[in-house]
Amino acid sequence: MKPSGHTVLSDSPIPFTKKFKRTVNMGDGANVGVTSYAAGTVKVEVLVDDKVVKSEVFSGNEIISGSVTFPFI
Repeated sequence: MKPSGHTVLSDSPIPFTKKFKRTVNMGDGANVGVTSYAAGTVKVEVLVDDKVVKSEVFSGNEIISGSVTFPFI
């Protein structure tokens, strides 16, 4: 089984950044999901070697939810 992680944060100061490091192999994938129970906009970025390889913006009036997937191929 591949390692995975799950982080839950409440009342984080804005703007908010969460970084983590993971060693990946060819064929692996990364999926980053976000849920916010507040109106606004959330930007999710996947960085590889400190370079943005995927970026998505999610917005909502009450709940914001989305996910970004990046395959290492």
